[in-house]
Amino acid sequence: MQRYKLIRTVCLTVLCCAAVSGVAQTNVSSLVETNSSSPIEADVSDLAKTNVTPSVVLPVPRIGRAIFLVEHEKGSGSGFLMQEEGEVYFVSNIHVMEGGDNFSIRNIYGETVSVPDAVEVASDRDLVRFRVPSYKAALLTSADFGFGDKVCALGNSGGEGVITRLDGEILALGPDKVEVSAEFIPGNSGGPVLSESNQVIGVSTYLKRYGSMPDWIIEGTRFEGTRRMAVRVDNVDWISMTWDDFCREAARVQKIEDCSDAVIHIVHTLSEDGYEMIYSDVDHNELQKWLKRHNQDVRKAGGRMDKVETEKGDRITISYQMSSSMERAVRSNFASLGDVLKRLEKEASRTSRISLPFFKERMKSYQRYFNSSRTQMETVVETMF
Repeated sequence: MQRYKLIRTVCLTVLCCAAVSGVAQTNVSSLVETNSSSPIEADVSDLAKTNVTPSVVLPVPRIGRAIFLVEHEKGSGSGFLMQEEGEVYFVSNIHVMEGGDNFSIRNIYGETVSVPDAVEVASDRDLVRFRVPSYKAALLTSADFGFGDKVCALGNSGGEGVITRLDGEILALGPDKVEVSAEFIPGNSGGPVLSESNQVIGVSTYLKRYGSMPDWIIEGTRFEGTRRMAVRVDNVDWISMTWDDFCREAARVQKIEDCSDAVIHIVHTLSEDGYEMIYSDVDHNELQKWLKRHNQDVRKAGGRMDKVETEKGDRITISYQMSSSMERAVRSNFASLGDVLKRLEKEASRTSRISLPFFKERMKSYQRYFNSSRTQMETVVETMF
């Protein structure tokens, strides 16, 4: 009998597409109206943090008017109106706005926003914005926050089309992001994280878990669970580009990301059970050919493989006993998957037609993933005996 081994490792980062909750009233310093014909005086100490004069503050507004549900054929998320230097902008995550053609961007009052011909994208983080001169009310931003400050995240939790309010506090600080305990989930991406004075300190963006870290390191700590990150909006360098160019670059990145998702599914399935059919609708000819060959091998194997699972420290090794002919077929197909991953790695390295630093970093991360997956599959082939 011949045997081969697959080593199971997991590390998960999830982008969080978002929406909106509770309609609450704000501190008058948190929502402003530009060019107001009937100005209302406000607390100058609050406004000093935002560089907005008291004469443009909107009296007793509702937060819900400044927060939007974002929906398109690829998914759903959140966005909001933000005031900066006298202009009102719609703000969301890049990953919320990429991949769609037919957008629905509306708040709970049914008011809508349309994507213009030109947008601005953050140079170093997952943020996109564009001007909306037709709107007067917008949230203000703040850089005055610290460890333990109370916050709330507003957004379209789970993509259900309603605004949710999720309370928490600031757990960690960085130059471009903050970690919060507010329990936002996919659907909240692009929604604001507000301070107690209802000023924007960040944008709900992604979740992360350390599945590949040994239990003895994180067991019993808060790092054993999910960490929730919001990118900051107070120190952003914005890059202008046309919406068409943004969509073209996003499409190139999305194609590689789809392949990455398919590879994650393939490697995870093989790690769990190499004798299982695998299906994916990924639009990539070589991956589809590999999946077809794999499924043919599984059908031919019938019941001729016996699964053996062994624990070795923090790893679980899965072995299969099979006939010599079946082993040769599996070895050949696994080797060919390594070849496909090598070509995908090369595709991900081609970023000459991508200008946005955020997209370039995404491509580099996919390139690294394809490389590590290829190394893992090569190890599997080498250890087959």
